[in-house]
Amino acid sequence: MFSLPPLSRGRRHYHGLTQIHSAATEYVWHWDGKDLIQEEPGYWTLNFPAKRLFLWNYERGDVVEAPVGYRIGPEELKAYAQ
Repeated sequence: MFSLPPLSRGRRHYHGLTQIHSAATEYVWHWDGKDLIQEEPGYWTLNFPAKRLFLWNYERGDVVEAPVGYRIGPEELKAYAQ
C-alpha cells in the first residue's frame, strides 16, 4: 500500500506509514471511534490511534469501513479459523 502515490507522496521512508494489522484467534479487537484496541485477555492491551477503521471483506473481496463500536474476538473468528 505504501507504494501507491497518494499514500507515499512527500513521505520519508518508514515515516507516517499506514498500519495494517491482521486479526488472530487469540486477540480481541475493538474500536471506539478514536482508538483501535488489541487485547490479549489477561495479559496486555495495545492502543492504536485510529479516526477511521477499514476492514478487508473476504467474501466480497473489497474494503469496508467499520462502524464505531466494532468488535471482533475469538468467538467471532471461530467460523474463519476452521
